[in-house]
Amino acid sequence: MKQLRIKKEFLQSISSEEHIIEAIQLCRILSSIQYNKVIYAMLSEKEDFDTFLQLNLVINHAAILYEGIKKFNALRERLKNMESYKNNLDKIQNISNGKNVFIDEVICNIRRKVAFHFDKHVIAKTLGEFVSDCIRDKEDIIFIEGKTDTEKDQRFRLADNLNLRYILGLINCKNSSYEEKFIIVAKELLGLSKLFCDILEAIIPEMVIDYCELVEKA
Repeated sequence: MKQLRIKKEFLQSISSEEHIIEAIQLCRILSSIQYNKVIYAMLSEKEDFDTFLQLNLVINHAAILYEGIKKFNALRERLKNMESYKNNLDKIQNISNGKNVFIDEVICNIRRKVAFHFDKHVIAKTLGEFVSDCIRDKEDIIFIEGKTDTEKDQRFRLADNLNLRYILGLINCKNSSYEEKFIIVAKELLGLSKLFCDILEAIIPEMVIDYCELVEKA
């Protein structure tokens, strides 16, 4: 196993080293994104399609990814002279501000409207559209359901349906089903997160290399 280990002479000073702090921020983001790769398993053809379980994974993944890209773009001016930055410039251009429609129009709105802020006006607008469709199709609206009375068993169907409807409304594929649109979102999200992980995995070690030593551990 290889380790990048902080050199002993820097142990007393690293808490005030800006490069170390920023590298740790990026490590936290990278670690969270890697953990959320569980979405891959949820999209496996061997799994039953569980829309609402995958929905909440996608919301969380999109929010973390958007915040990570936003943080990275804020650091770019300080990173641009690094070799790892220059070697990954083509990938970095794909996540630059205003250069990626999926970032600007999909994951940005997932993060701002349903992941953290839980905007009331988004709920009200989407609820009205959802109710109209249910009345037209003579479908019942289920607020909460569960096999038992316990909290752990409850599924908040109406809230999940509104989140799903809002997110899929961001995808412009008129003839696609909800399931097809959801797969488009998830696959785009995973592709973008892989690209971003590749960038961070290359850049983070160079950010801290002057403070660390490479150690081979059995």
